[in-house]
Amino acid sequence: MLDQTKRLTARRVNGIRTGYWTAAKKEPIVQKLGEYEDTGLEPAEIRELAEEKARASMWTDPADALPNYGVRVLIARVKDPNEPPIVEQATRGLNGWWRVYGTNVKRILAWMPMPKAPEVAK
Repeated sequence: MLDQTKRLTARRVNGIRTGYWTAAKKEPIVQKLGEYEDTGLEPAEIRELAEEKARASMWTDPADALPNYGVRVLIARVKDPNEPPIVEQATRGLNGWWRVYGTNVKRILAWMPMPKAPEVAK
């Protein structure tokens, strides 16, 4: 995440012009722009990646919301009280049950959408 105190630009809010302005010297701006261009990504792609990262790190408490029935999600649950929680793939079933690898589970700590699979090179 970009440290906002290290930004080289700021949004114009004077109502006359739109866009950005800067008081920075040219060289730091050119270097930062070069770093962004080296990623090969457009700003929209960078925003999409940031949104995907934020979604992927967000676990949902089942008391707050539930996925649709039959949709594959990741769940976190306690399988052994003496061990830390585990993460497994599951689908939401009927009557509060979760289908996990052929078994039914009643209690989970949290769930989240499945991350996107990596793209395979052709």
